[in-house]
Order: sequence, then structure tokens, then C-alpha cells
Amino acid sequence: MSDTKEHAVRTYLDFLENPEAVDRGSIAELENQFSVAGSPIVKLRVLAEIDRVRRAGRAALEDGFIRDASAWAAENRIPPSAFLALGVDQELLAKAGFELPPTQPRHPGANKSSSKSSKETANRSAILSNQVERKPRAKSVTSETVETLILATTEPFSVRDIVDMSQATNATVSRVVGWLVAAQRVEKIGLLAPQGSRGIAPSGYRVKNTRTHNA
Repeated sequence: MSDTKEHAVRTYLDFLENPEAVDRGSIAELENQFSVAGSPIVKLRVLAEIDRVRRAGRAALEDGFIRDASAWAAENRIPPSAFLALGVDQELLAKAGFELPPTQPRHPGANKSSSKSSKETANRSAILSNQVERKPRAKSVTSETVETLILATTEPFSVRDIVDMSQATNATVSRVVGWLVAAQRVEKIGLLAPQGSRGIAPSGYRVKNTRTHNA
């Protein structure tokens, strides 16, 4: 039973590190359908289905976390602050039954120890931040804002990079990236340097050079 609880926690944390990995097979098939679709109406329907699949996958992972995270954390003496440090939303922790202080920050200070991978990630984020004006933190960031930010970048990026710059949610950024990949305005380029304390290498993306395609 404990293994089941740990699996629910692990899979949700994996999702936070690499949101586009959820239902990768189904999404890839839908993206292929989009690429060969001749009718704009068909393309709209495929994009809507991609969005539905992503939402359903996220909802299932959140439900599992809400069901099992609190009990698993109690068994393993894991405080809420540890989950916050890995990017788990405070509202989701509350739904899972964790008791949080009213002033608990979402992202406590990270460990100051550095590594080669963390330096590479920091350098990449710095380059991206210099290219695009950082958006102020807001309660809601629209898909259009995220799309504009992504298309303004010239360096490889991950979903987490865009989340950090735009302050949008993982779900919003993942959805926009999926749309842009399906529309062939952004391309996957493999894995980037590992991010976060768990050392997971995120999928990398790059904006396509439209001028080259039109030449």
C-alpha cells in the first residue's frame, strides 16, 4: 500500500518536472494527425483533443496526489515545505490535507550548493530572461501572453524555463507549447541539462526560423 502511495507522489512530481511527458504517446499521435490534416476545422478539433488529453492526464495525477500524498508524507516524515520547494502548488497541498502556515512561502530558499547541471540551467534561464522582458507575477497569465513570450525567444528552452519567466502555470505553458509544436512553429530538440534537485533532464524546444522556411 505504501508503494502505491509513493507511486502517486512520484508520478505527480515527475509531471511537475516534465509536464509534456504525460500521455506522450497519445499526444504524439494527435500531433501527427494535425500535421496531415487538410481542413482547418479538422485541425481545430485535433487541437481541442490535445488540450483535453493533457487536462485529463494532469487531473488524474492531481487526484492521485491529493489521495495519497499526506499519508505518505506522514509515514516518511516529509514536511509540506519540501513539496513547496519542488514546485507543488500550495492550494493542491491544502486539498491533499496538509496543514500550512498562512504565511508559508511557495518557494522556500533552495540549497546553495551548486553543480554543473544547475549552473547550465541558470545560464540558460539568464539568457532567456535577457531576451524577453520578464512578466510581472499575476494571478492569471493568458495563453496568448505565453505564446508571445515563447515566439520571442531565440535560445533553446524547456517548459520550466517559460513557467519561471512568465509566472504562468505548468498546464498553461505545456498547452501552448503543444499547440506551437503541432502548428510547426516550435520544434523538439531533445533533452536539456537536468533541472531541479531531482536531476530530471527536461525536453528541450526551439522556435523555428520562419524566415528560413519562407526563403
